[in-house]
Amino acid sequence: ALRSNTIHRRVQATTNSDQTNEQDKSSTTTINNEKSKVIVPLPYQGTRHSSKILIDNKNHLTNDKRLKSIILHKAAAAYFCLVDRNEKEKNYGSCLRYLRLALNCYSAELKLQSMDHNNSSTECKKLLSYIMSIAGDCRLMIAHVTSTEEEEKHREQYYIMNDVDLEIQKVIDEVGINANSSEFAWVSEFTTNIDRNLFASVHAYEYAINIVRNLGDHEKKRLHLLTKRFGNVRNEMGVYWMNKCAEAVKNLDQEAAKEIKDQFRKSFESFDAGIQAFEKINDISNIALLHSNLGRLMRYYVQFYLPFLNGIEKEIIDCMTRALKYLDVELNTSSSDRYSLAKYRAATIHHRLASLLHNTFRAQNNVTRRKRLRALASLHYQKALELFSPNDNPLEYLRLLIEEVALTDFELQNATDNSSRLKYSQQGLRASFQCQECVGIIEQHRTSSDPDDYNETFSQEAQRLLSILNGRIQTFLKEMVKIYKITNNKKVIYEDYKEMYSISLRINETSITFSKDLYDAIERLKKIYEKNNSD
Repeated sequence: ALRSNTIHRRVQATTNSDQTNEQDKSSTTTINNEKSKVIVPLPYQGTRHSSKILIDNKNHLTNDKRLKSIILHKAAAAYFCLVDRNEKEKNYGSCLRYLRLALNCYSAELKLQSMDHNNSSTECKKLLSYIMSIAGDCRLMIAHVTSTEEEEKHREQYYIMNDVDLEIQKVIDEVGINANSSEFAWVSEFTTNIDRNLFASVHAYEYAINIVRNLGDHEKKRLHLLTKRFGNVRNEMGVYWMNKCAEAVKNLDQEAAKEIKDQFRKSFESFDAGIQAFEKINDISNIALLHSNLGRLMRYYVQFYLPFLNGIEKEIIDCMTRALKYLDVELNTSSSDRYSLAKYRAATIHHRLASLLHNTFRAQNNVTRRKRLRALASLHYQKALELFSPNDNPLEYLRLLIEEVALTDFELQNATDNSSRLKYSQQGLRASFQCQECVGIIEQHRTSSDPDDYNETFSQEAQRLLSILNGRIQTFLKEMVKIYKITNNKKVIYEDYKEMYSISLRINETSITFSKDLYDAIERLKKIYEKNNSD
C-alpha cells in the first residue's frame, strides 16, 4: 500500500501541475506552497472499511486514525502469514522477527482505535489469538534447537530487516509504539534458554486460550486444539525439570538442596497443569501419560528425600539430645518450679525423636540399620510414655501408644511367612490392649459435668484416635483368623479369634458411646486372649 501510494502521488502531482498551468498560471505559487492531499485508490478490492488512503507530500500516512488502523491490521495479518510459512520451513529466527512486527502492528492498531473511539476489538482479538497461538508453537520448537549452527542461523534471521519491514516500522514508530517496552516484548524475545522458551510457549498458549474462550461457541474447535497444545507444552516443561531433578539426585549437594526442591516443585506444577488441561478435553491417553511422568517424578523425589534426610538426621538427633541433657537438670530436681514444664518438654522431645526414627525405619532397606532404628524408636516411645501422664495428657498418651502399634503393623504388612505374620499380629494386639486405660479416661471426659473436659477440639481428636485404634485391632484379629483357619490342629483357637474379630466388627464408631463400647470390647478381647494363652 505504501509503495502504491508513492507511485500514485508522483503521477497525480504531474497531472495536477499540467491542469493548473492551463487554467491559471498566476495561482501556481499559492498551490505549490500548500500541502497536496490526494485520494489514492489501493491496489486491491475495496472492503467495507475503506478503499482509499490519504497521504501527504512527504508520502506519510495522514492523521486519519481509522484508515491507519486498517492498514496496520492488514499488515499484522500479513506478518502472521509470514510467521506461518517460516515456521513450516523451520526458519525460527524469521518467525520471531515477524512475530515482533505483527504484534507491534497490533499494538499500534489498538492504540489508534482507542484514540479514534473506533472499537473493532473482536476482529483485533481474534487476530491476536492466532498470533499468540503460532507464537506458542514457535517458542516450543526453538526450545528443541540444540545445534550451535542452527542457533546462529536463527540469530542472523532475527536481526534482518528488509525495506518493507522498515517502512512498516516507521508507521508504528509514528503511532508511538516502543517495541522494547511493549507488553508483548516477551513473545518475540530471541533466546537459547530452554526454560525461557518453554515458559514463553506456555504463556502464549494461555493468552490465546483466554481470548478464544470469550469469542463464542463457534470457536470451540480452536479452543479444544489450543488446550491440547497447552497440555503438551506443560508436559514438555515438566519433563525438562524432571530431568534436571534426576541429574541433581545423582550428584546430590546439600547446599543446593533448596534449588533442587524448587525444580521438583516446577516439574510437579507443570505436570499437574497439563493433567488439568487434558481433563478439560477428556484426552484419556495424554492424562495417562502425564500421570506416568508424575509417578517417575515422585520416584526421583523419594530418592532425593532419603539422602537428604540421612544427611540432616544426625544433626537433628544431636540437637534434640542436647536439649534433653539441659532438661535433665530440671528433671532431677522435682521440687523445682519448672519441673512440670521440663517433664512435658522432655516427653515431647522423646516423642519427636521416636517419630523421626519411626519414619526413617519405614524408608530404610538395610536390615541391620532397620533393627537399630526399630529399637531406638521403641526406646524413645517408652521414655515419652514414662514422662507423659495419661490422666493429664490422655490424647498425647494415646497418640504415642497408637504410633508404637503402627510400628508393629508396618512389620506385619512386610512379613511374608505365616509364623512372622502371626508373631507381629499378636504383638500388635497386646500393644493395642495397653491403650485401654486411655480409652477409659476419654470416656470419663465424655461423661464429665465440666464442659471443658470434652470440648469440640478434644472430642474430634479423641474420635480420630479411637477410630485408628479400632482399625488396628481389627487388622490384627483378621490376620490371626486367616492364619489359624489353615492350621489344622488349632480349631478351638480359630473359633476364639473368630469370635474376637466379630466383637471388634460390631463396634459402632459413629455411636455417641463409642469410647465406652471400645473400652468394653477391649476388656472382652483381653479375657479371651488370656484364656488362650493360659491354655
